[in-house]
Amino acid sequence: MTPVSAATLAIAVALLAPAARNEFYLIVIMVLLDLGNRAGFVANQARIYALRPEARNRLNTIFMVSYYLGGAARAALGGYGARLDDWIGLAVVGAVLSLAAAVASAYAAHAASADRPA
Repeated sequence: MTPVSAATLAIAVALLAPAARNEFYLIVIMVLLDLGNRAGFVANQARIYALRPEARNRLNTIFMVSYYLGGAARAALGGYGARLDDWIGLAVVGAVLSLAAAVASAYAAHAASADRPA
């Protein structure tokens, strides 16, 4: 995930609870969520392809299975959050997951830069 995709997701989630009753804002939020998701998807796919170019098919299989399992987990958690507290619960789940992704991405970037020779 890139900082731009994490920020896009965070903005969309932050707007979700207050704008839940307005259809226009919900459409804007859905577009932001999709843009953030696509940006992260493309960035992550490019990263895995760079790992072992000769094993692209196998890496893509692992990536796609992981992506869909993560999507199922996010859907379950989102449903649980919505059941607990309607739109606010859904927004909280989205915020926590977006923050976790941003922290993991920042940690990975920091670890990668520490491994490079000076």
